[in-house]
Amino acid sequence: MKIKSDLNQLIFIGFLVMFSSQIYIKLFVNHFNISFGIIILIILLYMIEMDNKIMVAITSSCLVYIIRILVYFLENNEINSALKLGIQNHFPEFIFYLVYITIYFIIINIKNKNLNSLLFKLIICDFFANFTEMSIRHTIYLENFSLNIIIGLLFVAFLRSTLIWVMINLMIRYNTTLLKKEHTERYIKLLASNSTLKSEVYLMEKSMDNIEKVMGKSYKLYMDVSQKDLDETLKTKTMEITKDIHEIKKEFNLIARGVNELTNTKELKDSMNYYEILDILRHMINIEIKNTKIIFKIRKGENFNTIYHYYLISIFRNIIMNSIDALENINNGLVCLNHAYTSIDNISGHCFEIIDNGQGIDKEDKKYVFNPGFSTKIDFDTGDVNRGLGLSIVKDIVEAELNGIVKLTSIKGKGTKFMIFIPKDVLEGERI
Repeated sequence: MKIKSDLNQLIFIGFLVMFSSQIYIKLFVNHFNISFGIIILIILLYMIEMDNKIMVAITSSCLVYIIRILVYFLENNEINSALKLGIQNHFPEFIFYLVYITIYFIIINIKNKNLNSLLFKLIICDFFANFTEMSIRHTIYLENFSLNIIIGLLFVAFLRSTLIWVMINLMIRYNTTLLKKEHTERYIKLLASNSTLKSEVYLMEKSMDNIEKVMGKSYKLYMDVSQKDLDETLKTKTMEITKDIHEIKKEFNLIARGVNELTNTKELKDSMNYYEILDILRHMINIEIKNTKIIFKIRKGENFNTIYHYYLISIFRNIIMNSIDALENINNGLVCLNHAYTSIDNISGHCFEIIDNGQGIDKEDKKYVFNPGFSTKIDFDTGDVNRGLGLSIVKDIVEAELNGIVKLTSIKGKGTKFMIFIPKDVLEGERI
């Protein structure tokens, strides 16, 4: 398969160079062509990783020579002499290609490509290859070869080499941009996944606290039963329940530890500035609203650095996804994320507002929206109800983990506003 791939590559590049060599300008003397073929050949040799570059270069040179002879043969009426003259007239150009690629492979290090010196080296290749061709034409065919022509060859070498150098630079920059874009998208997906997993771990850890309390109550019940003259079967069952709860807690702990190890990848930063968080959030939300009429706007405010980037992404994403759901059947839907420094009760901090112009929340539902399991999202096709944990996670993270405040304001039919306040010392400080 490798041999077949190399052969296909050789044929493709060879024919591409051959046909592009038909784009040329005649200069100085008969049959001296400044062609586009060498430009394509050098760019491909420089940019494409392949094992057989020398064979590709020689094959391309031969194909250029062959097409020159063929075209000359077809353009002339003297069939008998056309082939011979074609071989003679274009042989110096074949030598040009051979000299160019020979110097190229000698002075340009394929493994350590230095763009800073590439232009100068290409000028050397081009000038000496053209100089060799003109010397052959002058020696064998007695073509004119004056000082003016030598100066012209230097000018041609500079122009053609500059064109090659510029095109290589543009291609490298384009490839770098694509790689950066691909890396950014992969990083954002990884960060989004980790943020979701961190939220799940948070729920599991909270559940473990509840399990711990239940286990304590169960053990207390066992002790109470043991001190009373009750049926031994009841005592045994009480003890078994306590042991089962302990086992469930251990399994939860193992799962949480495993997910934590999974999310603690070295590819992700320990801390992140707020503007980076917003770039990632914008990318995530734009994917969600791609085929909708919803507009997502951000008023950044001042930048800051935080180690709680996972929490912020989780908070923003959960609330914004609720806003998007509320805008499902509304034209010109709008979600805004605003940020500003402010003070509440003499505590300086970051105030984030997420505002939408959606359907709003019913008055009787407001007191339940932060309760675990509460949801108005129902799939009427399947009857499934959403887990209803998003806003519960938001409230727990903001209040329990970040010592902050979260408030809800909503008017039915007009929209909803979530206000999140987190003390500056917490959000920009060390981990609590």
